[in-house]
Amino acid sequence: LTGVGALVIAATMSGTGDIVAAGAEGEDLAVGIVKRLPAGYTPFNQVKVPRTDRQPIELDLIVVGPNSVHVIEVKHNKGEIQIRPDAPEWTVFKTGRRGGSYEATMRNPIKQVRGQVDALARYLKSQGIKQWVTGVVVLSHPDAKFEPAVVQDVAILRLGQLAAHVKSAGVKQGTSESAAA
Repeated sequence: LTGVGALVIAATMSGTGDIVAAGAEGEDLAVGIVKRLPAGYTPFNQVKVPRTDRQPIELDLIVVGPNSVHVIEVKHNKGEIQIRPDAPEWTVFKTGRRGGSYEATMRNPIKQVRGQVDALARYLKSQGIKQWVTGVVVLSHPDAKFEPAVVQDVAILRLGQLAAHVKSAGVKQGTSESAAA
């Protein structure tokens, strides 16, 4: 996967963008985890991937391993998160500073990471590289309450599960389903 790493570096240099403050802490925590992976795993943070039909898309984190490429979308929300795979938004039940309960919503990160996987897989394919790319959603806040799950092709994990998940990835041949179309 050495060629994949070089292409990701090239895509990264296309622009860095500003880290949004709300997600920066969660991304920093995730980067800290993947930087401690063994030799052979290379993390890339804040990667802009070129797209032919639209503006470049920014990915929170990519990990290129010996047998895998993972696109990782990090969300740093606290509260009880209601995972609804097909809904445009998820509900987050929170407790305010004065102890009152309220609801908030967050954009569905499953849909978001699927779009990112598609963009990276298409970019790699356009460069002559057929590589399976997987999507992972990490809910990084220690006060996030949810049940980790795998929803079809996307793992939804706690921060502490990320390294083991990446290391356990097997070899997939060909391109990601969305890029094969």
